Amino acid sequence: PENTLAAFKRAMDDMADYIELDVQLTADDEVVVMHDASAARTTGVDRKISEMTLEEVKQLDAGSSFSAEYAGEQVPTLEEVEQIMKDLDERKEALS
Repeated sequence: PENTLAAFKRAMDDMADYIELDVQLTADDEVVVMHDASAARTTGVDRKISEMTLEEVKQLDAGSSFSAEYAGEQVPTLEEVEQIMKDLDERKEALS
């Protein structure tokens, strides 16, 4: 599912040179990774990210609309994506 930790992990597993992501600001000024201003297309919840708190955004399911395999996949924060990319990069360097 786009803009999820699963998608970014897959990109790293596939040896992508880079990733592209989009960010939105929540009502409580947290930066989350989401392409659209509304959560409707990717989560089925017709609300604007800017009108939701991080706690509310973290309750959204960003995976089920893509595949049952990804049910429960959360909308990540930018910080979570940065951390997972750093961890994956360090792991790959260690294997080289």
